[in-house]
Amino acid sequence: MPKSLLTYRCLVISPSDVPEHRDAVERAIHAWNAQTGPMFNARIEPVRWESHVSTRTPVDGIPPASRSHSTMGSTKPPPAA
Repeated sequence: MPKSLLTYRCLVISPSDVPEHRDAVERAIHAWNAQTGPMFNARIEPVRWESHVSTRTPVDGIPPASRSHSTMGSTKPPPAA
């Protein structure tokens, strides 16, 4: 009979000059999935912006990645000068 599997998504981010650290985190997640995850019927899905962000046309008001850094965190327009 099939078992249910609990899946967590984990955003793996860091400054662009330390990609080896993001790789190490992803390897640790995969090791946890292989060694510990089955005991808990769980897995962690690493999510990296390099592979999960699109630079295409905005969808539902979300700006493309190249502009998202300037719009995140605030829904208010910038103050008038």
